[in-house]
Amino acid sequence: MLKVITLNEKSLREKSEQLGRMIENSGWMPDLIIGIKTGGAYVAQYIKQMDYFVDCNYNEVVLQRKGTKVKKRLMFDKLSRLMPYLLLDVLRIYEIYISEVFQKKEQFYISNRKIELSEELKKQILKSRRVLLIDDAIDSGKTMIDVKQNILSVNNSLDVRTAVLTVTHLNPYISPDHGC
Repeated sequence: MLKVITLNEKSLREKSEQLGRMIENSGWMPDLIIGIKTGGAYVAQYIKQMDYFVDCNYNEVVLQRKGTKVKKRLMFDKLSRLMPYLLLDVLRIYEIYISEVFQKKEQFYISNRKIELSEELKKQILKSRRVLLIDDAIDSGKTMIDVKQNILSVNNSLDVRTAVLTVTHLNPYISPDHGC
């Protein structure tokens, strides 16, 4: 059974700082931190505020799953604010289960989604040697793979590492380098 938790602002900050300390303890220092909007951007912003990362550049990218767009169209985000956390967690577990069923039909995943990177972000990527890519969670891993490949297409000599608060799937296509 998958465990899904809903974090309030205080616990999100605490978990993000815990993740930041794990990265700091690894001894690896990024030149650039990129948060994947929306959840990953919150995590990345908390980490960026930590003393260890104060000299790093920061930017954000947007890449959402098709299901996220559907949920917004159905106004699920507004309805979800009225639901108790327990019901939201059950719905999230069901969403992950369905995603894993479809993922089992694919043997592997090849990145094919192009992301529109801002000119400022491209310049930051070209000047960097080490990039830390942050999201709140890895589900199937497709978003992380797509963002990573798009970043590497700008500068293929980068050392790109990934960090997340949680991994929801049992066998994602990519495992994070750093995770709580």
